[in-house]
Amino acid sequence: QSFSKPYFCEMKAAFGFLLLSCLFFSCAQEVEQKSLAQDVPSHDDHFSAAAVVSKEVRWAKGFAFYEDRNETGVKLFAKENNWELEIVRVARLKVQGIPRDGVIYLDDEGTFAAQSTTQMALFESIQALEHLSCVAYLDYVKSEAIHAAVERGEMMDISGAKEIDFEKLVMCAPDAVLVYPFGYDNEAQFQAAGVPTIPISEYLEAHPLGRSEWVKVIGFLCDEAAAAQAVFDQIEAAYLAQLEKSSDDQPSVFTG
Repeated sequence: QSFSKPYFCEMKAAFGFLLLSCLFFSCAQEVEQKSLAQDVPSHDDHFSAAAVVSKEVRWAKGFAFYEDRNETGVKLFAKENNWELEIVRVARLKVQGIPRDGVIYLDDEGTFAAQSTTQMALFESIQALEHLSCVAYLDYVKSEAIHAAVERGEMMDISGAKEIDFEKLVMCAPDAVLVYPFGYDNEAQFQAAGVPTIPISEYLEAHPLGRSEWVKVIGFLCDEAAAAQAVFDQIEAAYLAQLEKSSDDQPSVFTG
């Protein structure tokens, strides 16, 4: 894949602005690195007594990985919206249609539809665009790689007049569609189309690293856990290094 120089400049500027915003947010709250690292959410209420909850989720509070009855999966939940969903990876097994009992079973070659541009960026960050079979709101997507994939016919644009074109979604036939549950009222249409939905609610995370850590969910969906871990480790290390540097020499801010 090749990218133009303006594209890289734009991405560097956006990353720099995000990092500075995150640092200001953290410094404003006078939170030390040690206390932040210990702020690990407790997910015990969401799992059976036999489940072993993984410790690899360090910041996010909206999901957790687990092993339960010889299954490895991820559970997504949000008390604010009162929903809960399990996603289980099963080798050489593909289950079509609506998930039963709130569980979606995926194989190693699952494909997905993305409703949000932020979701698409997570796929691209771990180089897993081959798992993204259709996207919405293409006019708002700045990724050259995604536009090129659509032009080559490797990815379908399912944008409709207002939201998703459900006829195109049925033609695309993804294993699941990633949605943002904020203001979400299209569940009945997705059910009619026979496509399970996976709510990606990184925007509910209180901490910036919690939002970034949702890349691990995309890594699990695409069977690219190692790549997702590497991407997040890089973001976390850069963030904490800048946070420590900023705490040593905090600037004065004047307003008026």
